[in-house]
Amino acid sequence: MLLRLQPGAWKPDKPSLGLGGTLYVNNGSMPTRYNVPQARVTLPVSKDVGVNAEWRWYSPSESLYPIENFASHQLLSSLAIRRFRAN
Repeated sequence: MLLRLQPGAWKPDKPSLGLGGTLYVNNGSMPTRYNVPQARVTLPVSKDVGVNAEWRWYSPSESLYPIENFASHQLLSSLAIRRFRAN
């Protein structure tokens, strides 16, 4: 789930901030906890172009097999083009 915070009337030319993530907990025969918080920033460069940056932290853990536990930070960035105009 990602909560998007954006000033203004949800216009595409305004910067926005997204906060949220995923949490999964299983208490069955193989107890697992999977946590992925994330944050996303969208910044407009011009009317039709924007830049996105996102951070995620993966942290699955198993209590029966702790050797399989790990944590990983991920940084992603992208360029968003909203319209394509053919000449």
